[in-house]
Amino acid sequence: MIIGSEVLEGTADILLLGQSFTVSKPIEISSVEVYAKRIGGGSSFQIYLQPYDPWTGTRGSPLVSKSVPLVDIPSNSEGGWVRSTFDNPISITDTGVYAIFVDSDSDGSPDGYNDFGYASGDSITGGRLIGPNFGSEVEMLFRIRGSAGADAFAPPGFEVPEFTSVTSELRYTAFGTFTFVRFSWDTESGAVYRILRSSDLNVWRDNNNLRLGDNSSTYSELSNRYNSKQFIKVLVQPLGEFKR
Repeated sequence: MIIGSEVLEGTADILLLGQSFTVSKPIEISSVEVYAKRIGGGSSFQIYLQPYDPWTGTRGSPLVSKSVPLVDIPSNSEGGWVRSTFDNPISITDTGVYAIFVDSDSDGSPDGYNDFGYASGDSITGGRLIGPNFGSEVEMLFRIRGSAGADAFAPPGFEVPEFTSVTSELRYTAFGTFTFVRFSWDTESGAVYRILRSSDLNVWRDNNNLRLGDNSSTYSELSNRYNSKQFIKVLVQPLGEFKR
């Protein structure tokens, strides 16, 4: 998810603060920063930049990896951004979704580990990263710098879907008699569709009901088990900005 970006005045650089990000045109990355602090002595770690499918969690081969020595990791209580600069800028020419991952070199507590800002929501949230025996690899909240066009990180725009059919059916279940409403819509490849519902149009509930578009029609079916009246809407977002 791209939290914010700004073109640095007087340079061709762009500062991107995000989680996973979508590349729509060729870019060059000169450095990566992750937010970290030492705990219990701390540990060096590895940074990986690689293609990433946030829908399945599948990762491609790393485009680059970089070792961050212990001495570069802040030990103050607030932590700080740790920058890894590449000797040669990393060129990304293939469009798609990419992400930063970090793997700790620690063998685990109490020998030394780190706290990291990690990719959960739109802000830095403390996440403890301990060595291989504790499942060390996490997706990071990061900043990258490099050369890019103004719209190089712009994900494709998707149309807000319109329901193509709506049907309802009264069914008898173990929990009682309910009305099941089934609605369909046409999807676009690379889009994620999130189904929300509300009983009053004020508070919308997201129950992780998701669909991945593939240029064909899809559907969702909901019942009124919890509310006698409900409203339904479908949100669409690019896969590169998707978080479950």
